[in-house]
Amino acid sequence: MKSFFIFSFLIIFGINTIDGQVRGRPDSTPKTPLQSAMERSDDLNRRSKVLNNVEKFPVKTENERRVFLKAIKPLYRKLTKEEIALLAPADEDKANAEAFLKQKNTGLVRLVSDKGCARNTRVVEASIDCSRYSMPGAGSAYSFRAERHRIHRLADLNFKRNTFQALGTLTHGIMVNLGDVPLDRIDLSSPGMKYITKLKPARNMAAAGDLATKLTKGIKKDGHTYASILAVKPGNTYVLRSIAYRGVLPVTVGGISYNEIDESLDFDKRRDVIIAFRTVRFATNEYVTILWKELRNKKAPKLK
Repeated sequence: MKSFFIFSFLIIFGINTIDGQVRGRPDSTPKTPLQSAMERSDDLNRRSKVLNNVEKFPVKTENERRVFLKAIKPLYRKLTKEEIALLAPADEDKANAEAFLKQKNTGLVRLVSDKGCARNTRVVEASIDCSRYSMPGAGSAYSFRAERHRIHRLADLNFKRNTFQALGTLTHGIMVNLGDVPLDRIDLSSPGMKYITKLKPARNMAAAGDLATKLTKGIKKDGHTYASILAVKPGNTYVLRSIAYRGVLPVTVGGISYNEIDESLDFDKRRDVIIAFRTVRFATNEYVTILWKELRNKKAPKLK
């Protein structure tokens, strides 16, 4: 069977920083008793989900339960406050994007260059650079579906070697560089969008492998190149279609095997999304900051 390496925003208002990205949602007024009660309820629901996930795993011993809580669950965690601050976009970029971020389904996120810090998703590499980026994916991978930085195989977009890479597992990432075009002018009918919007998802692994191979080399259509890897260019606007297929992605951690994309486990939201994003700040081999908006969000197809 061919290798299947295919990669692969949310309703927001105002300005707020969550999981390393700036998103809309004015939050300057004091919380009402009802809001506080709702937050407590959400926290209880979150804890309940954790317990439910434990029960859904084939854990039969206390040791297996510890593996889940200490080795499996951290793979899918949200960022800490310290990690959010570390990955926060520059204040100037936040200010420049303030008006844009008041629109629905928009965001501002910074990715640091992938320097091999996340080769093992369960162990942080010991170098000085890597010790700073302890979050899942080491800050170089982002999922628009999950709305946060993630481990690479579940991300929609990675930043590595001055390229944007859409190579998530069981996901097709199709990107196109539209050039220096204002982000707010891009919609599903814009020039260069036809191939991305009309592309039919694969139905089986063989077809998926064929498409992944073509995207690695680049597909030329109507004067544009569609690929899973594109060079980062400052001031350019890109479009990404990320088809995160439903199906089976077997993973074994500490002797416990499970389907990582099983919807009942709530580890990954499998969707078919189209995202437009623009490079607003770029430091070679260091980081890139992108401003984005969601153009389409559909149920993901199932891959046999």
